[in-house]
Amino acid sequence: GDGDPVTQAVETLAALAAVYVRYALAHGAAFELILADELQAFPDEERRDVTRTLFDQLLWPAVTITGDVMAANPLLRSFTAVVHGYAYLPRARFGSGFPTDMRGFATEGELVADEAARAVRTLAWAAAGQR
Repeated sequence: GDGDPVTQAVETLAALAAVYVRYALAHGAAFELILADELQAFPDEERRDVTRTLFDQLLWPAVTITGDVMAANPLLRSFTAVVHGYAYLPRARFGSGFPTDMRGFATEGELVADEAARAVRTLAWAAAGQR
């Protein structure tokens, strides 16, 4: 970035989006595993520590972009919806049993990750403008 904390935060959130999408496309499991209701009561400190670290990585840029924790919540929900959508749709199957081509949208991992990063960057700059 240019040294501006908001610019750095926006780019960090966009990079996290791309990493998440790449991981989810390569490994399948993503937020479904982290947030699964049946795992919440399961005594797994390592998983809880990893989950906490993930959310800590998301919280700093979101708060920097929006200005406070409460304003960061809608941005983080939007982030989650966008990256989960980009991670899920290329591997979704719709009736025919064949992977969808998303009607002309990219389905290759790097292209999908780049699109997710651009979408999150747009959301983040919009949230920064609402400060």
